[in-house]
Amino acid sequence: MDDDHHVIDDLPDFLQEVARTTSIRVALILVQEYGGLHPLYIPKNPRASVLARKIGLEAAAALAKRFGGQRYEIPRHVGQPKKRRIIEADGTHAEVAKRFQVSVRYVRRVRRRRRPDPRQTTFLDD
Repeated sequence: MDDDHHVIDDLPDFLQEVARTTSIRVALILVQEYGGLHPLYIPKNPRASVLARKIGLEAAAALAKRFGGQRYEIPRHVGQPKKRRIIEADGTHAEVAKRFQVSVRYVRRVRRRRRPDPRQTTFLDD
């Protein structure tokens, strides 16, 4: 569940609201089904809508209550800007964890998976 909170924080604002209103699963379905295409229209009455068929009537109703009658651009890919900032941040794991309000364990795990070894060079280095 703690990792779910981090995943939500890494989503764009609208998708964070979708995840908090419904679930992360629904937010990711929207990315998969509508990402990079035309704007997503959330109907005021979702019964028998395409949206309800894709995410379920209960989730569609929750979105309609909060966002009904509006259109939203859904990104094609959901990046992880917070993780990128954690990787690039200067400081110890503890300092970075405090700055980003996450656990030291989370910082260690993110940095271990993503941080390039500074001793490693490429053929483009001078």
